[in-house]
Amino acid sequence: MLSMSTLFPLPSEPASTNKELSELRAKYPALNNTYLNLHMRLDWSYARGFFDGLWSSYRYFAEQNFPSELQTNFSQRSWELYLFYLLQENSLKLVAQSRQHPNPDFKIDLGGRNMFVEAVNAGKGQGNNTVETTSDRLSRVPPGTIVSHGGSFDQLNHPKLRRITSSLKEKLQNYLTKHKNTVGSGDYYVIAINAGDIEGNMTSSPEALILEAVKGINPAVHLPLRSDGTLGPAYHTTRLNILNSQGTSPIELDLFSKEEFKEISGIIFFGRDIINAVLQQTKGEEVIFVHNPNVLPEKKMDLDILSHFTQITISPTDWTRHPPII
Repeated sequence: MLSMSTLFPLPSEPASTNKELSELRAKYPALNNTYLNLHMRLDWSYARGFFDGLWSSYRYFAEQNFPSELQTNFSQRSWELYLFYLLQENSLKLVAQSRQHPNPDFKIDLGGRNMFVEAVNAGKGQGNNTVETTSDRLSRVPPGTIVSHGGSFDQLNHPKLRRITSSLKEKLQNYLTKHKNTVGSGDYYVIAINAGDIEGNMTSSPEALILEAVKGINPAVHLPLRSDGTLGPAYHTTRLNILNSQGTSPIELDLFSKEEFKEISGIIFFGRDIINAVLQQTKGEEVIFVHNPNVLPEKKMDLDILSHFTQITISPTDWTRHPPII
């Protein structure tokens, strides 16, 4: 257990103006800006109390370096802390694990079998793979300027999709090389991904990006024109890949159809940034759990395990959204 009683140990220096926040950033250059805002902003006091309240329980499960990591790697660590809250909301029994060797972020005792959950934040990327958000574009132009997106919604989603698929593949390799021996043959293994750093998802529905990553379902909605001039039912097309950032080679989609994903029970997907999720008191229905339709039979999860989330099951011809059962 970690002895630190608070995640915000710096001397209180309340800040409410851009000038005061800039001075704080200059004073603590090594700390993440969002962490500093959370620590010092008066209008974020609710979120600060929320995180410290979670910490009073999560410290029994966290890695030794979690408090210091939160200060510098805020997006990843705050997602882990918020995920702890989400799992608790599903009335799940978390079990402390040894940190002497690599273990998944969370172990849940389901009574006779375990569920392991590994968290990852799909960051904005670097270089050619950087996701440019709406706020990034606005920061470079004078106030009042009309900013054009400069491409179709589908094309603008490609960088986000590349970040999501890259993060999922990274965690799959982590499972194969570090966690597989920890997970029993009848246990579940789930990857939980947060896409809050690549906000502004231009999609038809909250689950669109993750469905394209894991099943190749294109988020663009098509409305067929009937012979009588009316529009038919909306539908999605599918595709197996998109181009990389240089446009030189394909990046495979439909990850659930890959043999190496057959031991992954499903994906938890959350498309909100954690601070706004806390401040706006986001409901569990905005969290999406996509069941892997090609998972090994012994690793197929029942709907009642993550019943507070919106869940998606996939058949060979369709997919179904299941609302939370609370």
